[in-house]
Parts: sequence; structure tokens; C-alpha cells
Amino acid sequence: MKILVLSKYSRKGASSRYRMFQYFPYLQEQGVELTTEALFNDGYLDRLYSKKSRLWSVFKAYIHRLQVLLFARDFDILWIEKELFPWIPWFFERWFLRRLQTPYIVDYDDAIFHQYDTHRAAWVRKLLGTKCDQVMGSSEVVVAGNEYLATRGRRAGAKKVITIPTVVSEKVFMPKEIENPIPIIGWIGSMSTAIYLEKLRPVLFELSQKYSFKFRVVGATVEWSEVPVESLPWSEDQEVVLVQSFDMGVMPLLDSPWERGKCGFKLIQYMACGKAVIADPVGVNSEIVEDGKTGYLVTQQKSWYEALERLLMDAPKKAQMGRYGRERFETQYSLEHWQSFLYKLFQECSLKNR
Repeated sequence: MKILVLSKYSRKGASSRYRMFQYFPYLQEQGVELTTEALFNDGYLDRLYSKKSRLWSVFKAYIHRLQVLLFARDFDILWIEKELFPWIPWFFERWFLRRLQTPYIVDYDDAIFHQYDTHRAAWVRKLLGTKCDQVMGSSEVVVAGNEYLATRGRRAGAKKVITIPTVVSEKVFMPKEIENPIPIIGWIGSMSTAIYLEKLRPVLFELSQKYSFKFRVVGATVEWSEVPVESLPWSEDQEVVLVQSFDMGVMPLLDSPWERGKCGFKLIQYMACGKAVIADPVGVNSEIVEDGKTGYLVTQQKSWYEALERLLMDAPKKAQMGRYGRERFETQYSLEHWQSFLYKLFQECSLKNR
């Protein structure tokens, strides 16, 4: 079986790394031949994270993908992350897909369709508002990171829709006992998702008036003079170590259509490392967290304060929640649990179209 992997990013992009690349070793063991062509390379991501102009990088990326699609031959399946060309109408992508005449599986881990159908510009909504629906509807299979995304795929008329959460390996993300001088409340993400941390700012300030702790932010820079916060850069080789350093993990969110499409990946990382979690019950978060057992689902600032205080004060409870979270991760959210399922999906798709 030969698969052309059309990821959005290189391995440096978290969505591509965890939705696609981490499955490669297992798929290759099963005899699958994988050819990878990322749309955006490391240079683009470096410019994105540093907020530098990306126009030239985008132009080169689109030209490269055009070349890939024009000369792609003899693949059994196309494995597409989200779409072929962001912000380009469906008819353009459809032309290439019809030309190739190769069945494709499309993967979504974010509600990117809301970038189009809720855009403030009427012309964007008109031109691109149904683009993702058309991509889904013409696919062989839609792989969705959660039920919110899966529902959109079914409404779009996709032939088959399956849900695979964004997962990590139980052999890589593992619990590790670390004795911190003071408790560490942890969060991992990027500058684009750090906006949700503002919700915690007054809570953490109030908490700091009574308790000693450190708020460790990984992957974004947060400068709050009134809160004991530490910002650390993200790197792939340090990612696990940093999550292991937390005493508990948090995932604040707003409740809006875009956030309902998120896959709760932070929570899965925390739970894999045996950490108690606290999160807003938005979207799939309510499914991942067993409230009161693996962590707490909270909404108001008062309930955030109470949940954090409880874990700061009750070390045995925190440890117990971490153990339950690890057990839940192993049975439902590990790479090892899902990789054979994905392989069988490719097999079915390949055999069906011979």
C-alpha cells in the first residue's frame, strides 16, 4: 500500500506531528510505503511563531504543493490534513483531486471550517463558507479528532466518518515522580492559545495571596508581575520532561464554536504523565475528564479557585487523580490503542478502491 501524506506542517507542527507523523513507525512495520509532502516547512513555522511576515513562505509553499500534485502518480491513498490549499476555493482543489483519481482520507483536529463560515467578511463566507464541507463530502473517509468535528463531517455527507482523538505514546509520555520545592501548576501550548490564560490571571493572583506555588507556562511568553509565573520555551525533546515537572495541569477555554472543535490534547498529555487536571467543560474536555475522579471540570472563577486550592492542599487526592488519569489514558487515549485501528482503516480504503 502506497500513501501520499499531504500534511499541513513539517514535524515541528504539533497537529501534523501527532495526527500523522507519530503513526509512521507502526504503519511502516505493516508494510505501508509513506511519501510525505508537508505544505509548510520549519522555516514557515519559525516565522509564524516569531510573528514575522510569511507571505513569501506561503507563496513558495503553494508552488511546491502544486508541483507535488501535478506529478503525483501511483498512490493508493492520499492522506490529507484538513485541506490542500488553505484560503483557496474548493473548485481549485477539486480539479487536482479529480485529475489524480485517487481516494483520499482527510483529517481534522480543529474546526477550521469556522475560519470561513463565521468570517466577518461576507465574501469569505460566500466563497469559502462550505469549502470544508465539500472536502469532507468528496472524501473516502473523514477522520475527526472529536464528535463536534465528526458531526460536521456527517452533515457534509461524507461516506464514512470516524473519530480518533489526538493521542500520545504511552511509552514516551510516562509518569515520573518529581519533588518540587513548591507546587507547579502547569500549562503547555503556544502563543495562539495563550489567550485563554487570561481567564486564570485573577484566580492565580488571589491564590498567590494565600499559597506558595509557581505557574509554569510552556510554549508561550506570559508576563504577569502579580503572579509567580515562569515562561519556558517549547522543544520536542523537552516536551515530556516539562509536562512531567507539573504537579497538575490546566486547560482554560472559552465556550465558542472554535473552541468546541478542539481536541483536549493538553489534557491527554497531562493525564499520560499522571497529572491531575482542571479544565473548562467545553467540547471534548467534558468527555476526557472524569469530574472528581481524574480532575475537575470548572467554569466560574470561584470554581477554578476552589479546584486549584483543593489540589494544592490535598496531595493524596492529587496523586490519586493522577493515577486514575493515567489509567484512563492507557485505555482510551494512547497511540498504542489507536494505531492498529488507523492501519485497518487504510486497508479497508485501499481494498475498496481496487
